[in-house]
Amino acid sequence: PQPQVMGAVNGEALPRGVPPGSQFVHERYIGATTTAAAAGGCLLCGCLACCIFACPIDERDVWVAPDGQRFLPNGAKVVE
Repeated sequence: PQPQVMGAVNGEALPRGVPPGSQFVHERYIGATTTAAAAGGCLLCGCLACCIFACPIDERDVWVAPDGQRFLPNGAKVVE
């Protein structure tokens, strides 16, 4: 699924460290909840539970820069 655009900056300043032209989006990602679900699923269903990684459970709001880098709402860079 494609990330949904939450809206324009509406004249507000971007957080420090976020490049100009970035968009604020809501996205799904592989985080702690997704990993725990896959690990628990592996104990119950075996390796088939690894398919959980194809549909992440965790969600977050991020700034996406024109070059694809992601930043948290406070401006911290997301390292994956």
